[in-house]
Amino acid sequence: MPELPEIEIIRRTLTEKLAGHQVTEAVLPHRGKTSMQNEELLQAIPGQTLTGVSRYGKMIGLHFDGGLTLIAHL
Repeated sequence: MPELPEIEIIRRTLTEKLAGHQVTEAVLPHRGKTSMQNEELLQAIPGQTLTGVSRYGKMIGLHFDGGLTLIAHL
């Protein structure tokens, strides 16, 4: 499991490489817990542009222009 310094590096790298890019496809390989139905989530993400990446402790938040935020636990 990555520790905080590694997660901060991941956040910075994702911001640098992906912010401002539009998502063309969404795949959910492990259908874990979500606050949305999985199919609804998979339909909501494509076409969205990633506006920023934040860190919440050991979790990463991916923020999209449509107001959607995807939280991932590394």
